Parts: sequence; C-alpha cells; structure tokens
Amino acid sequence: MRYAASKGPWPPTAPRSLIQMATGAGKTFMAVTSSYRLLHHAKATRVLFLVDRNNLGRQTLREYAGYATPGDGRKFTELVNVDRLTGSGMLDSSAVVISTIQPTRAIGADFQQGELL
Repeated sequence: MRYAASKGPWPPTAPRSLIQMATGAGKTFMAVTSSYRLLHHAKATRVLFLVDRNNLGRQTLREYAGYATPGDGRKFTELVNVDRLTGSGMLDSSAVVISTIQPTRAIGADFQQGELL
C-alpha cells in the first residue's frame, strides 16, 4: 500500500491509502474485508463504497451479503446494515453505503467532515 495525497475535505494528515490490483485479483473481497476491519476494530461508523457503474454496485452488494466474517462465520449483512444509496438518501443505520458518484454528489452537502470513511 502507498499513501495517496488527498485534496478532499479530510485534513492532509488523515491516513489514506491506495491499493492497486489486477483484474480478478479480489479487489472487492479485499474491500469487504477492509470494511469489516474498519467497522469492528478501528471503530469507524460508516464506510462509503464507490463504484463507477450500477451493475458493479449490485455485484458489490452480493459480495457483502456472501462474506463470512472471521471468527464466528456469520454473514457480514447479519452484523451491520449494508445499503445502496438511492435518490431518497440512506438509512441512518447504514454502516456500509454503496453508491455511484452521481447520488453521492447530489447529497454530498449533507455529510459532515469525517462522517464517511
């Protein structure tokens, strides 16, 4: 991993990373595993999973639903709420939000700094 520079709303000292992997190398699985670790070990409150196409959002939701967590083997979606961002917004109880960039831009003003990781 290498740290990527950020020009977003986060402070320049906030930890950031960029992971580069080849096609079929398990990027989505790695992201689901990282989400689990952020939520359960780093005490993150919400994870935003951005995709560039709606079909990748559906695929990602299936990956989250099928992920067996370490330890007890329960499904990820049994432990936390995973939702796709729609035009009507998101649930307050959503720990993982999957979205394309368009709805995220539309409601971006609603997010406070640091609310999404």
